Amino acid sequence: MASTGMVPDRNLSMHPELRLFVQRWLGTVALALVPVVFTAFVSLPVALERHPGEPPALHAQHMT
Repeated sequence: MASTGMVPDRNLSMHPELRLFVQRWLGTVALALVPVVFTAFVSLPVALERHPGEPPALHAQHMT
């Protein structure tokens, strides 16, 4: 069989405690990002008084 230069196939299982740590860490990061993303997508249209993709109204005032 020709050598492909790749690492031979081994048992690449993760330690159960490491797997639990990674799952909890990713869950914590996801739960922390949910309110941030929700707030950004709700507050931005309210602050602009339109959706970001829509053209500004003709009577729009500058935000300063």
